[in-house]
Amino acid sequence: MTRAFRAELIKIARPRMLWVTAVVAVAFAVGSAAAGILNAEPAAVGGPAPEDFARAGGGTLSFTVAASFAGAFLLAVFAGAVGVEFSRGTLRTLLMQQPGRLRLVAGKLAALLLFAAVTVAVTQAVSVVAAVLFAAAKDISTAEWFTAAGWRAMAGDYGSALLAVTGWALLGTALGVLVPSVPVAVGIGVGWAGPVEQVLGEAWGPAAEWFPGLLLESLLDPEPGGPGTARALVTLAGYCLVAACAAGIALTRRDVTS
Repeated sequence: MTRAFRAELIKIARPRMLWVTAVVAVAFAVGSAAAGILNAEPAAVGGPAPEDFARAGGGTLSFTVAASFAGAFLLAVFAGAVGVEFSRGTLRTLLMQQPGRLRLVAGKLAALLLFAAVTVAVTQAVSVVAAVLFAAAKDISTAEWFTAAGWRAMAGDYGSALLAVTGWALLGTALGVLVPSVPVAVGIGVGWAGPVEQVLGEAWGPAAEWFPGLLLESLLDPEPGGPGTARALVTLAGYCLVAACAAGIALTRRDVTS
């Protein structure tokens, strides 16, 4: 597992990969801060209000709201990253160097999660800096952002984002293992996490308490009357356990010789 972890980190650390990730992270951070703060309206209108941004957790409010909509993208990234090892035949080559399919995929996933954790931290930090600038333009006070309560809120939002990313990563990895074709795996993931869950969620109230994508969104952007954090985490743990078991069984039995 350690060798697979290091090998994946070497692949991730390529300059082109780092530059693309940096550009996307900065664009997301600045865009989310601008969209949230510059469009803030009084509470009666709906959506985050200026007074919401003036609170202790206001510095990362735009970041968490925007991140809650990135689930389908994350699912596709992890499904593609794992599935491509099968479609290109690289898994067969890797297994010649390190026998043990489960350890190989686990090492790859661990490296991807470490990279994701760093990316989320950098994105959140850039988002806070951008939020300070946009808040000044809207005459929104940022005094509460850098108090003890504000720092706790930032840490809590980072933890929630990391939990959501981990959930999407596990589900995406399972999908990449279970579905032989990368385009099909990505299509299934994006289709379900995007329009299907959202449409069914609007039409059927209990969907928010059971659908994995909606539960992961609730960790970042809780809805009034929605599932509590504890309930969401327990349900998501069940989904991830089932996905991991199914992927593990499929991985040990899947033909990788062709």
